[in-house]
Amino acid sequence: MKQNGSAHKSRLKENEQPLKTSTGNLGSGAGESISDIDDLEIVLDQVHQAQSQGDFEVAEKILENRIREGGWKKAKLWWELVALMKTPADYQRIRRLWLDSPKSCRKRLSLLRAVARAACVAGEYEEAKVILRMAILFAAKKRRKQKKFFSGNKQRLQNILPASSDKKKEEYDSFINRAPQALIDLNEVLEEFGVKSFLISGTLLGFLRDGGIISWDKDIDVGVFAEEVPHNLEELFRGEDNFSVRRIDFNSDRLRITHSNRVAIDIFPHYREGEVLWHDGTATRWWNTPFNLKKTNFLGAEQWIPDNPELYLEENYGPWEVPDPYFDPRIDAPNVEVTDKEYFDALLYFSLLNSIVKNNLHMEKRYISLLYDLGETEWLQRL
Repeated sequence: MKQNGSAHKSRLKENEQPLKTSTGNLGSGAGESISDIDDLEIVLDQVHQAQSQGDFEVAEKILENRIREGGWKKAKLWWELVALMKTPADYQRIRRLWLDSPKSCRKRLSLLRAVARAACVAGEYEEAKVILRMAILFAAKKRRKQKKFFSGNKQRLQNILPASSDKKKEEYDSFINRAPQALIDLNEVLEEFGVKSFLISGTLLGFLRDGGIISWDKDIDVGVFAEEVPHNLEELFRGEDNFSVRRIDFNSDRLRITHSNRVAIDIFPHYREGEVLWHDGTATRWWNTPFNLKKTNFLGAEQWIPDNPELYLEENYGPWEVPDPYFDPRIDAPNVEVTDKEYFDALLYFSLLNSIVKNNLHMEKRYISLLYDLGETEWLQRL
């Protein structure tokens, strides 16, 4: 199992003043010149085309130029830049860009998340924590303001909730309609190289327990047997117009691919070590009893799954038949092993931030408690 060996010292202090922009008058307009969705999609298409041809420097330059030309607040551009990281040194480009950004951008949670993620990927854990503390405090402050506002506007809140529910249902229905084609195209690519993909994790859980995809899932989880992959998994998708490819971490071979219809698929290589199969996550990995595959019908298409899916789920979730809204696979899975403690600890900050944004008080208390155990005190009391 590879470890993320980066142990860089953090250079960003909590009281450091942001660098002044070195790009003329960019700071005066946190710039909304890239405000048109179609324009943004054109930029992303250019990036994906360059990426599919192996021109990663070109892709990075396109993104940085578009951000500096007025796309500072476009989170998609930042996340694409994070996805293009190939070495820890690539973080410095993102860091400089963030420090050059207009002041109004430095409280945007989506941007703070992206920069913190890049710091973690590069092994700059202390720097990531500084950024995440800021993001958590901003999120908590924003929630207090919203609570105060809606406490005197109950009718407004009642009007928003149904609209939000309808939007989630529309997004879920759209995802269900698009997912089969993404899986079909994925399997066509893999089968050319003799590789089979099989449903795992939340996708397999939804299939067995709910007869489909879990209502809150936003991507598809599949596994492949590492021994079947003829060479680098990422190379199998080189030149494929239907997919853009992201390497999620430097310390694992898993990938996130996104179909042209915007369905995201996470691919987890399963490799044998000793008597069990392992697959890697971010700072953790999970074991399973070795298994063969069998075919089934999933969303109207043929798909492989483990030949004993119940055992696979039991090892991953314990009592999987009953939904557990508070399950955290990095902490609660019976078969989990922490592989990078520093990275794992940093991920607790992300989890706390997400629980605040989603107003999940149960999980918020849990992550606060875990951070207290790590010695965090004063700033947590300000929540």
